[in-house]
Amino acid sequence: METIKEKIDKAAEIIKRGGIIVFPTDTVMGIGTYFLNLEGQKKIYDLKKREKKKPLVIFIKDKEELKKFISHKKLGILREKIISNFWPGPLTCIFKSKLKGNFLWISKEGKVGVRIPNHDLIINLLEKTGPLATTSANLSGSPSIVFYKDLPLSIKNEIDYLITENSLGLLPSTVIDLSEYPFKLLRKGPIGIAEIEDLILRKIKIDRNLNLNILFVCSGNTCRSPIAMGIMRKYLPYYLRRNIKIKSRGISAIPFTSISKNAKEVLEEIGVDLSFHKAENIDKETLEWADFIYVMERKQFVEISKMGFGNKVRLLSPISEIPDPYGRDLSYYRKILKMMEKPIKKIIKDIEWRYEV
Repeated sequence: METIKEKIDKAAEIIKRGGIIVFPTDTVMGIGTYFLNLEGQKKIYDLKKREKKKPLVIFIKDKEELKKFISHKKLGILREKIISNFWPGPLTCIFKSKLKGNFLWISKEGKVGVRIPNHDLIINLLEKTGPLATTSANLSGSPSIVFYKDLPLSIKNEIDYLITENSLGLLPSTVIDLSEYPFKLLRKGPIGIAEIEDLILRKIKIDRNLNLNILFVCSGNTCRSPIAMGIMRKYLPYYLRRNIKIKSRGISAIPFTSISKNAKEVLEEIGVDLSFHKAENIDKETLEWADFIYVMERKQFVEISKMGFGNKVRLLSPISEIPDPYGRDLSYYRKILKMMEKPIKKIIKDIEWRYEV
């Protein structure tokens, strides 16, 4: 049985001879060849049945190698922060390409995607081969592959070598375009938009093909968070309704409890019907789904932070907490709705900016 070192040595030798290999990464199984091997790159597209408009990604072993590929004379503070914090790791960064030519990792706009994977095996391989032109080792349109034994035979039988180790199984990498300001998220992945923005203290745009998932959280999920969800549905522009997904949950909800009578009534007054709403508790799956989480009070902020999702949480109203109207009269519910309208409209304006071309 081959040792890891023997597998790396064999893969490196094949790459140097112009071959194509499949290998594990910190995300999914990858396929790649030497970055100057145009014929190998063309074969990867044929094997995957991949559209030529989707460029390959360059894997490099360290930040010093980035200079070979990007035309930016200076990275600047924000780019430097991003790559220093998230590399090695599951983040593909798009830059203006320094190199020209027909290589299939250069986009028609003259950009290049680069990543340093957080996987010792691949880093050791890259030290022997130099940069690799890569992509995921699945048929285009099919699910990504985590285990090498699941590699399609149509690919397995045509490559020159398979490193028989499994990937670490994260989602495919997050993709962010750093070629110009403001930065733009092109693909969601293990590193969320909130995490990037908290690091650079700047908002980033979002590709129009991506959804943005908004979660509102209160205590029982019968009053404030359904009202917030209803307000956002009311005022969200029609052209964004396909992109923006909205949910509400409670920290201590009694599952399947109906929306409160007064919450239902104040929403109907603004033309929103949430009579079908049933209370649900927050869970890990929903917190992972959310890109941004808006809470009514600091105590909810604390609870969600304890669960490991603090970077996504925002107070709905940074000026003051939104008090719980449960048990109060209809006029108080109207007051709460009015308190929520302004910050939610501000969130919507922010969303409109993110999706501007």
